[in-house]
Amino acid sequence: DEGGLPLPIFIGSIRVQPPHRVQGTAVFLTARSDAVPQALLHNMLHNQVLHEQVVLLTGVYEDRPRVPAHERFEVESYGEGFYRVILHFGFIDEPDVPAALALCHLDDLDFSPMRTT
Repeated sequence: DEGGLPLPIFIGSIRVQPPHRVQGTAVFLTARSDAVPQALLHNMLHNQVLHEQVVLLTGVYEDRPRVPAHERFEVESYGEGFYRVILHFGFIDEPDVPAALALCHLDDLDFSPMRTT
């Protein structure tokens, strides 16, 4: 399906038939905010597991030179351990994703290097 699996349907299926959950945070890069990334679906299909926290990450370049740290990220929780993170960069900012994720202050999310895939 070119449109991709809608995120609410996928999360609903997780509630009905929970897969085995493993410790840590999995980050999946995606340009789409409304659909499940193919890499996530393939990971579940082949490994039969889902991380405790799943982050769907999108980077956006703004039409300004720099984005200040306090405007760098948006975080939304969808429940079932799923989060949407949008990182904002200016067109001359260095897109340091791990540093930007470290700015995301959410108690449930742990982006420490040894726990993040």
